[in-house]
Amino acid sequence: MRRLMSFASAGRGHSPRSFRRGATTIPARTGRIWNSTKIVRARRAVSAVAAAALAASLAAVALPAAPASAESAAGAPYTQTTKVLHKRLHTDSKAFALLRLDGLKLRKGRSRLVYGIFTATKGFGEKVKEGDRVDMLQETWITCSTGEPKATQAYPNRSALSSRNHEGGKGTKRAVSVLWLFTPPADGTYSCVLWGLGGGMIKSPKRWLDVVEGAPSTVLRVTNQDEIGAAEWYQTKDVYLCEKPSQAEECGTPTATVLRKQWTAHPEARSIDVFHGTQFSSSSGGRDPFVADVEFVVMQLNENGRSCVTPTTVTNRVSIPGVVHHLKLNRRIDGIPVHTGNGCTRNFVIKVDVKYVRTHPEGMTPNRPGLVHGPVRVNPPLRPYSTAIAMNNLG
Repeated sequence: MRRLMSFASAGRGHSPRSFRRGATTIPARTGRIWNSTKIVRARRAVSAVAAAALAASLAAVALPAAPASAESAAGAPYTQTTKVLHKRLHTDSKAFALLRLDGLKLRKGRSRLVYGIFTATKGFGEKVKEGDRVDMLQETWITCSTGEPKATQAYPNRSALSSRNHEGGKGTKRAVSVLWLFTPPADGTYSCVLWGLGGGMIKSPKRWLDVVEGAPSTVLRVTNQDEIGAAEWYQTKDVYLCEKPSQAEECGTPTATVLRKQWTAHPEARSIDVFHGTQFSSSSGGRDPFVADVEFVVMQLNENGRSCVTPTTVTNRVSIPGVVHHLKLNRRIDGIPVHTGNGCTRNFVIKVDVKYVRTHPEGMTPNRPGLVHGPVRVNPPLRPYSTAIAMNNLG
């Protein structure tokens, strides 16, 4: 069984604007890289967890000298480690290596699925008073290298960022996770690191994050089989959603296709699996909350480039109050059939459509506008926030 990663959604990083990112958590299930969802049209509300906005600078630190040991039985579908290297993160916005896998022998161009999850509880060094802000940034991402992995590596040698504000009280658990299709740029023996970062602008009360050790809470996994013909893409630009252009200075459109790619399934694939993680931020200029419908569409094409069968579509509604500011929606669909009749080719279109939604009555101030985040370049490494992956199921 290849899909061995359970999911917690996340996503945050450094914005070119003043918008800040966070996430809700999709509950993780033990023992799978990839949670399945039925191939049906579905709609559900995704409620964000209230979290204060934080601004944090990413600072890399040296890796610990002692590597984590790999846990992989003969014939296992993945190699993993749960040996935590750094157990407590303070509000200093520094990146620390949480988990490390060494000795991964990989070939140029042969992709592997890489998964990491970072679960933490929160502690306080002083009594929390009524009205105190207790939120704290919790962020994770992965980098791989034939040399010494660095937290500041650029994409595609790094995953997308995944984060949230840990808004809970003492002892409460929150998780952030990331799924990445890593394609080695050269043959070699690779090391991969799951990074963790804690941060906060408010220094009182003193607080920290304690890593929850052991599977499935904090794990780094790499599949042992090549993902033949798989592909990953990232959203290439920011898209600003609003009811009408006069609502806000940067307002763009009420509807948009934020990611659209054509991909060809392998000749031996009987079905495909797909994933997207899309990052939103709520802005000012309206009434709470920012609301958007997100439609994930997978369409198999005929020779004329049109749909040859009914597309697979999953729709979610995100609702983001101003106090939350940010939310990342992760959605995956397993086992989409590759049809061979009805004039179908093996070409697919994979796209993410978004639509601004007004929930307040006409005549009242409309809902807040919001931003769907593309990548950011930081001195100058590329750091994507919103990505999509397509993979073949062979045999």
